[in-house]
Amino acid sequence: MSEATLVLASDNMLTTSLSRRVKKHIHWTLQAVGLILTLVGVGVKYNAKSVHFLSIHSITGISSLVIICIVTLLGYPVWIAWKLRKFVRPMIIKFFHNFLATIGFIIGMVSQCYGYKKTWIYHEMEMKHVDDMLLVLTILITILSLRGALNSLYRQATNYLQLICSFT
Repeated sequence: MSEATLVLASDNMLTTSLSRRVKKHIHWTLQAVGLILTLVGVGVKYNAKSVHFLSIHSITGISSLVIICIVTLLGYPVWIAWKLRKFVRPMIIKFFHNFLATIGFIIGMVSQCYGYKKTWIYHEMEMKHVDDMLLVLTILITILSLRGALNSLYRQATNYLQLICSFT
């Protein structure tokens, strides 16, 4: 899902030659694939265990999944925001989509970091400090993935606040 976020970044070397429309198509396709794979993974783990949602990893993971499902549903109004402009400003729709997506992504990455503390990683990798290495890599990926999204969110928030202040 981080790749889907990077597709929209203005400084992405792989997508600079693509039109905005093509970038949007790639974005939602990658997000849909990521969501489907996440749902399948959660389903497999849910069926494999008898006790559910007791660890920080599982609680943050399911919270992220719920938010990302909502963001996915809000993705369509973003796609047709210009058609909905009579009812709500496109900037508002895009802001809430971006805000919830950023929150959901951050919570999901936190969940992934808590997952590294599970004992299976030691059994599979047999490397000393592998969880610390994965934690550092995940933090770097999170920061690099959110750089463009946070810039966009900041611009949208300032524009939104200017709009609100102009009404008062």
